[in-house]
Order: sequence, then structure tokens, then C-alpha cells
Amino acid sequence: VLVLTGMLNAATILLGGEGSDTPLYLAVLGAKLVLVLIMVTLALINHFRLLPKQAQPGMAEKLDRNIRAEFTVGLVVVGLAALLGLLPPTMGS
Repeated sequence: VLVLTGMLNAATILLGGEGSDTPLYLAVLGAKLVLVLIMVTLALINHFRLLPKQAQPGMAEKLDRNIRAEFTVGLVVVGLAALLGLLPPTMGS
């Protein structure tokens, strides 16, 4: 739901504004979307592959490492979202 509302919000901003899109805004938005996909992928791997096998040797460490990576990517996503709030999405014509 979060990804879909983010994409809907981005489409509304980019398609509804007058003028041309700013390259920096599009780059930050693209980076944020890629990182969200990475974060979701890590979460799915953690939940479906590593969590059921955490009793096996070495799996708890892999799960811990993936959780830390997912959290770090999440922090970067929040930072990029904050940056998007400061950048103008379009330039005047």
C-alpha cells in the first residue's frame, strides 16, 4: 500500500504540475523507488527464507545482517523522502 500510494503521489505531482520536471527531483524519486524495492526484497527474504531456518548454524547471523541492511536502507528512504519535500518537482516554463 505504501509503495502504491507513493507512486500515485509521484504521478500526481509530476503529471499535474506545469512546466518541465526537474532532473534532480526525478533522480531522487528514482533512487527512492529503487531503494524501496530493495527494502521490500530484503524483507521478503528475511521472512520467507531466513526466519524459518534461523535455528540452523549461521542463519541467525544472516538474518541479523539482513535486518540491519533493511533498516539502513529504510533510513535512507526516509531521508530521500524528506529531500523530496524540499525540492521543487517542476521548473517554470
